[in-house]
Amino acid sequence: MKKICVLPGDGIGPEVLGCAVSVLKAATDHLEFIEASVGKKARDEQGSSLPQTTLDIHALRRRDNPSDL
Repeated sequence: MKKICVLPGDGIGPEVLGCAVSVLKAATDHLEFIEASVGKKARDEQGSSLPQTTLDIHALRRRDNPSDL
């Protein structure tokens, strides 16, 4: 199963990304989506627009799927 880190971002991003993830989930069951926080929401909640938790999630995805790079 492939893991995909999704970053909703700000503005219309969360709505668009939510629809895209729904379509992909309907099309296949071979994907796992891991949401990470970026942008204003991340800055408000974690003090950084690109928090370490998001970078850690990305690093784990790269470790688990090295052939995707």
